[in-house]
Amino acid sequence: MNRIVEANFLPLVAETVNARARILIVDNNRDFTRFTKHALEKTGRYFVCEENSASKAHQTALSTQPDLIL
Repeated sequence: MNRIVEANFLPLVAETVNARARILIVDNNRDFTRFTKHALEKTGRYFVCEENSASKAHQTALSTQPDLIL
């Protein structure tokens, strides 16, 4: 048998990110940002970035262009 089967089990990141609303969470409390990110992403409707530093949050906001910043 000379059959080749190709399967793509991992979704393309660009398609996944563009299909969902992007949220950036900024807070100095790491536990809060981690819990909130987990809760929002669990719904499957949001792509969430978290930052615990204001300077890093600015760079992340510029690169990801979030729909909402908390």
